[in-house]
Amino acid sequence: MGRSVTFLQLAPEFGGTKFGPFETIEIRLGSDPNKNDITLPETLGVATEHVKLLRQQDNSFILAPVDRTAPIFHFRSGTARSKQITAPMAVASGDSFALVTPEGPRFHIIVETDPRSIKAAIAEADGPDMAWAKRLTPSAS
Repeated sequence: MGRSVTFLQLAPEFGGTKFGPFETIEIRLGSDPNKNDITLPETLGVATEHVKLLRQQDNSFILAPVDRTAPIFHFRSGTARSKQITAPMAVASGDSFALVTPEGPRFHIIVETDPRSIKAAIAEADGPDMAWAKRLTPSAS
């Protein structure tokens, strides 16, 4: 099997920011920037270490809450209904997951294997721009 890279892309309603490329086996999301690859505001209810996505050799994934109390909602590719997960679960490229609530920040899992597609995806990835996070953070009244 050739090179493959993983991207996580926020749903359009959350700004569509594309994170990656990730070539590591594990991608972590949470509120602590020192422990996660993608950091989300704690004010959204995101745990310090909320979720990890583990890439398997066949480019499938295991989606797992880091802590059983960290809410994660999985959406199968092509479906609008979510299922809350509390234990590691097999997922695939094209699936998505949301943190905290089904309406929370929703990330689409994308695997690129074609060298030209990888290069194009890297060029379009937004990188560390976190402007979307400011839009998600509730303002203090």
